[in-house]
Amino acid sequence: MTFAGSIQSIYPIMQQTPVDIGDATQYLQPSGMRVYLNTGSTQPGPIPTEWPVLSDPSARACISIRPEPYSVAQGDLDSELMAWLSQAPSGPPWLLGLWHEASTMNYPIQPGNLRTAQSHIQALCQKYGYNVLVGAIENATISASNATTWMARNLDFYTCDIYDDRTCDTVPSTQLDSFRSNCNALMDSGTANIGVTETNSRCPGRRPYWFWAVWSWLQTNGFTDDTSCFLTYWNDSGEESGPWLTDDWATFDTLYAIFEQSAP
Repeated sequence: MTFAGSIQSIYPIMQQTPVDIGDATQYLQPSGMRVYLNTGSTQPGPIPTEWPVLSDPSARACISIRPEPYSVAQGDLDSELMAWLSQAPSGPPWLLGLWHEASTMNYPIQPGNLRTAQSHIQALCQKYGYNVLVGAIENATISASNATTWMARNLDFYTCDIYDDRTCDTVPSTQLDSFRSNCNALMDSGTANIGVTETNSRCPGRRPYWFWAVWSWLQTNGFTDDTSCFLTYWNDSGEESGPWLTDDWATFDTLYAIFEQSAP
C-alpha cells in the first residue's frame, strides 16, 4: 500500500493533531516519513554508520543520502554501504534515494557518476538481499532530457517533489503526468513506480485541494504498492511550503482521509 505522512520533524506533531470527525476524538495517523541524511550542505557526505531509528517503529520511510557518486560508482565505498544497508529492518522495504533533486541544484557532482552510483547501490541491494529499494528523487517539473541525464534506467522507483507555484494555480496532475511519462521512458518495461516525496501549497487555503489532488493522482494511476509514497513537507520559513498551522481544520480532515486510505 502507498504510505503517507510527512517529513520526520512533523510526523509526531501529526500524531498529536485531533481532527473534527465524529463524536469521539480522532487523531491523524500518518504511516510514512521522509528522512534526510547528510543534510546541511550540498557537499558529499560519508555513508551513515547506523540505520535511522524512527519515532514510530511501524512507519515506513524514504531516505536520502549524499555520498560521493564517483566513489560509489567505482565500488570504493562498498564496505561502508554494505555495513549500513545490512542494518535495514525487515518488513516492507525501505526506499533510498541519492542526491535528491540533483537536476535543479548546484551540486559538485557529475550526472553520469550519479546514474552509475544509483544503479550500483541497487545492484548491491539485489545481490545481498538488503531490504532496501533504490530509486531517484527529482523535481516534478524535470524535463525529458534532464530525466535521462540525472536518473538511471530501471530503478526500483522514481519519486518527485511537487509544489504549488507562486500564484497558487498549479494543476498537479499536469506535472505528475509529465513526470510519469519521463520516468516510464527510463524503464525497459515502460512502466515506472512513481511516488511523491515532498509536496505542499504555499497558500493554506489551497492545501485541502492540493493534497487530495496529488493523492488522488497516485491512487488513480495505480501506485498502491510498497514502492509508492505520499509525503508532505513543512518549513516555517520555506517559500514553497510554509509552516504547519495548528488550526487548519480543513487540511487536517483531508490528511485524515488520506492517511486512512494509506493505512497498512
